[in-house]
Amino acid sequence: ERVNLRDDAPPGGEVVVANLMRPLLLRLAPRIAAAPPRAAIVSGLLDDEADEVVAALGAVLAERRRISRRGWTTVLLTRPEAA
Repeated sequence: ERVNLRDDAPPGGEVVVANLMRPLLLRLAPRIAAAPPRAAIVSGLLDDEADEVVAALGAVLAERRRISRRGWTTVLLTRPEAA
């Protein structure tokens, strides 16, 4: 399912994959946290932006893995009970 996240709420689901830039991820964080997925993979982040996005989701999702290459970062987060 494709959704325009600038206008629509993100769909619920067990896994969320978001290749989005930091400003949009931060704007969506409260909506993702309201109905947290079992796992989220967030990418499209510069290395120095990842901590801020992880913190925004940290109340409901825990960081499990972080991969950085050529200045870009991808982070896997899961609900604590999903670990």
